[in-house]
Amino acid sequence: MIADACYIACDKIYDNNFGWINTGFKEPTLFITTEQELEEIQTMMLAFLSNVDEDHILNGEYLSGEEQRVKEAAKILSESPLYVEELPDFSLKDVENKIKKNIREHDIKYVFDPN
Repeated sequence: MIADACYIACDKIYDNNFGWINTGFKEPTLFITTEQELEEIQTMMLAFLSNVDEDHILNGEYLSGEEQRVKEAAKILSESPLYVEELPDFSLKDVENKIKKNIREHDIKYVFDPN
């Protein structure tokens, strides 16, 4: 679901055959995490967008060109209308309230909740 959220909210992803390609999207998207921490989600998002193995990002040991791709992915992510909300202890009402809040504040069009 993280990949789907990134694909909808971010206008570029890296493809090994074509380089950075436009997705045709940049839609306001909300990703709600209930189990994973924000840092884990961010690493997964950077890995998806840059097409770099998560372990390379976590260890800081990159193959040729990967570090630059991760930096570009971070830039794309920071400019994208992708919002992440952490809800470690939640009720259905909490989830509903987060969605309503993000619709009001960010005009969210898509919501991803892995539960």
